[in-house]
Amino acid sequence: MDMIFDIVSQDRLLGKLAKHHRVLRTLRDNSDSLLGQLHKNIHIVDVRDDTLLFETSNPIWVSEIKRYEKMILGRVNSLLYSKLAKESPTISRIKVIISLKKVITKPPVTDEPSVEDKPVDLEALVAAENRKKLAKGFMLCRSCSDILTDEDICVFCRSLGKS
Repeated sequence: MDMIFDIVSQDRLLGKLAKHHRVLRTLRDNSDSLLGQLHKNIHIVDVRDDTLLFETSNPIWVSEIKRYEKMILGRVNSLLYSKLAKESPTISRIKVIISLKKVITKPPVTDEPSVEDKPVDLEALVAAENRKKLAKGFMLCRSCSDILTDEDICVFCRSLGKS
């Protein structure tokens, strides 16, 4: 496969595409070492200029990525430099995209005419979910004080070995 990249890299445009593909392949192949336990919930989407794009379906991981952004960027840049040397781009930012699957389900079928689904306000959904959790007795994580959990320590802090 690397021979194909060497041949393709002779062309200016195809060379850029081959380099981009090589960077993405390297990051995706090593996502477990870059993100730890988070790699199960966060997926590497793309690298654009100096920005690494992640995707997740759970908004809670956005704050966790922002919290550990410097550490992840350090791992990413050292991995790229060790694998690609001169070809390695410098990644200086992380952006997380939230992919919402169909959050609002259609109402049950009735005799009334159907109403189109309204746009989803993510902040309102998160606030409503937090109110439900507080009513159920959830509390802030003892370690990070950011995440509502039904245990003393949230899943993310547990995955990092914090207690």
